[in-house]
Amino acid sequence: MNILAIGAHPDDIEILCAGTLALYAKAGHHVTMAVFTDGSMGDLKIAPAKLAKIRREEQQAAADIIGARLLWPAITDEHVFPNEAQRSVMIDLLREADPDVRIVLLTLYNPFSGSTVPAFEPIGDLALEGAPDTPFPEGLNDRIRAEAQAAGVTLADLYPLFVGKGREYIALDLIHPNDTGYRVMADTVLASLGP
Repeated sequence: MNILAIGAHPDDIEILCAGTLALYAKAGHHVTMAVFTDGSMGDLKIAPAKLAKIRREEQQAAADIIGARLLWPAITDEHVFPNEAQRSVMIDLLREADPDVRIVLLTLYNPFSGSTVPAFEPIGDLALEGAPDTPFPEGLNDRIRAEAQAAGVTLADLYPLFVGKGREYIALDLIHPNDTGYRVMADTVLASLGP
């Protein structure tokens, strides 16, 4: 079996699931550790370039201990953005880990749609979906949909499922889904993968 662990920062994987990965590796499975950022901003005294080199060496040593493969796209720490270039890096990273993996790209939901903060709803809609005949005809979700098509990956369109459902699907923090919202997301991803 191919096992892929993805961490945002160096040592995230070890902190969260090193024991599990070690057991899989010991059982003969192929383990890949993919770390998205270079860890260069994690110290006040060590210069970022030097720290990135140290963190890369540490991460490689951790992978080597269990015989895992390390994928390291080296995105500068604290410079992760929801843009086309970095989504492309992530898709390429997933394909490098396993060329046969089914990748699902999700559109973003507007947490304020139908919420207790109605003044924010149109701002979220504009940012995510754009509006014709405005300076913002295209929203972030339009880019995600286009990127999914261009990259040949599966799209799970969450946005329309959350329209008007803020009170039902969003947690009390007014941003993240509640259990019902996460269920809608999970069901959508599973349905997009088909039988």
